[in-house]
Amino acid sequence: MAEWRLHWLEAEGEPRRWQTVVEAEITAAHDAIARVTDTHPLDILVQSVPWGIPGLGLNGMAHRAGLLTLTVDPDSPDRDRSLAEGLLRRIVAHEVHHCMRVRAGAGGRPTLGAAMVSEGLADHFVVEVFGPPPTPWTAPFGDAEWATIREMAPAARDDPGVNQAHWLFARGDR
Repeated sequence: MAEWRLHWLEAEGEPRRWQTVVEAEITAAHDAIARVTDTHPLDILVQSVPWGIPGLGLNGMAHRAGLLTLTVDPDSPDRDRSLAEGLLRRIVAHEVHHCMRVRAGAGGRPTLGAAMVSEGLADHFVVEVFGPPPTPWTAPFGDAEWATIREMAPAARDDPGVNQAHWLFARGDR
């Protein structure tokens, strides 16, 4: 796995407490992805700060073609279960897909609609690489919430000024 380099961010936390499982999960993701497509050089920042996805205790973010961050939330009661269930490898695959799209020139997300497509493709890639079930964040809403989203989303879909973080992560105002 020489083309994927891990960097442990230790100024604000102790991510190496989970080093063995994190390295195993990243290796599993790399090997599974390499079975379905070519991989490319990637720097992976690993941090331990309280920014995990609620209910998971883990998080990931693609920054550009060659860089992504993985977060292990030291305060989350869900972190160890998520690590044991292999969710980190699914997060890695999701974020690697975003990096691959940026590398191919298709990673821009100027509108909510483009972001929704990008997130959906990344989630589908995870299922392609690891099989079902889809990741827990793929369908977090019930029927009533989806009805509201379907009603509100068309007006926001193509507006480049829409706060995508509100729609995708429930952060801030629309």
